[in-house]
Amino acid sequence: MASWQACDGHRRVRLHARVADDCSFLHGVVSARGEGRTRFGATASRCGDGILDAGNREQCDDGNTLGGDPCEPDCSPCDPTPGPFESSWLAIETNVVARYGCANCHGSLGVSGLDLRPGGTYERLVGGGSQSDPGRLLVQPGAPMASVLWRKLAKGVDQATYDLVPGGGMPANGRVSAAELGAVGAWITGGAPRDGVVAGTESLLSRCPPRL
Repeated sequence: MASWQACDGHRRVRLHARVADDCSFLHGVVSARGEGRTRFGATASRCGDGILDAGNREQCDDGNTLGGDPCEPDCSPCDPTPGPFESSWLAIETNVVARYGCANCHGSLGVSGLDLRPGGTYERLVGGGSQSDPGRLLVQPGAPMASVLWRKLAKGVDQATYDLVPGGGMPANGRVSAAELGAVGAWITGGAPRDGVVAGTESLLSRCPPRL
């Protein structure tokens, strides 16, 4: 409860409100002499709500937490100044694995025994076995449809062919675009090399690729 003798030209303003235990929602009534009572509800500011909150260290907020657009999932702007990537793998590691926050689950939390934190990611993915889908490789060079990584990304964009893949689609905090999925598939088809640019991955080589 709070009250003010005067507020923005109104007199005797009163506020009665309740806040959720986790501070995620506030609802109540505000009244002022001659203005009646107005009910209101408010949610806590969060990255991805479309409202720029500088006090919460947001530098941009485009209304989503998807990667591959000018505003990153952590509400910081994508920086295009370094120029294009020198290899398809570096583009995938940055514009898919890192930008979609895959290491948030596949990192210190150890989900499915997979560590996608920077450093050694290529070795853990390419030729590595899958705990969630035993008998399959995470990335099987030359065969995207046999690779758990590609199958999980495909399930995340609702490709019905992969409904039987164990667990949910990936990434957990959104979905890759058709162009991103195609680029990952082209990279795997091309042998999943660490170095060099594989044809069909050009859409990812930009530091701030458009979501098509």
